[in-house]
Amino acid sequence: GRKRRRKKKRRKKKKRKEKRRKKEKEKKRKKKQENENIIEDKREGNVDNKKINRKILSDEELSEEVQALQMQGHKRLLMLMGDHPKYSIDDFIKHINLASSVKSNPHGEIRRINIEIPALKIDEFKKLKETSSIGTYALFQETYHRETYKKMHPYGPKSDYDWRLNTMDRALQAGMGDVGIGALFGLYDYRFEVLSLLMH
Repeated sequence: GRKRRRKKKRRKKKKRKEKRRKKEKEKKRKKKQENENIIEDKREGNVDNKKINRKILSDEELSEEVQALQMQGHKRLLMLMGDHPKYSIDDFIKHINLASSVKSNPHGEIRRINIEIPALKIDEFKKLKETSSIGTYALFQETYHRETYKKMHPYGPKSDYDWRLNTMDRALQAGMGDVGIGALFGLYDYRFEVLSLLMH
């Protein structure tokens, strides 16, 4: 009877240990996935970036998402990339190529991928140009008013107003065929933003 009780205790202890181990593993996995974006954005309505959990798709999950969109009849996609040193333009291009390679019967493949990603260097734009799937490269200045821009983006890669403003010059120099700009109305006087857009 004593031996059975000891065995039972050992089994229970082992189960508790296994449960704790699984819990810790899940906790680490979630922590790893949280907020792969270092942009600080103070626009009204935006929550603290550090408190947001984001899902990082595996290659398989990305393919499944593209197939689901194809089944809905979509032939064009808009793909975005955040700012984080862990992810490079090469990683993004890899996923563009993956998305454009997905085919589902009888829906076929995605014909055009438009992209909305952070400001790039000329050599990075040239890499993008080499992929035949890219349609339009879009990047919003958000606000053309310097003081408001500084207030909205106090630090991080996005905080450099001039680097962002001159992005389209670099894109066109690199041979990108189609670019799109924009402002987020409401951050500053809309009349100033409209005139700035026209000048840009």
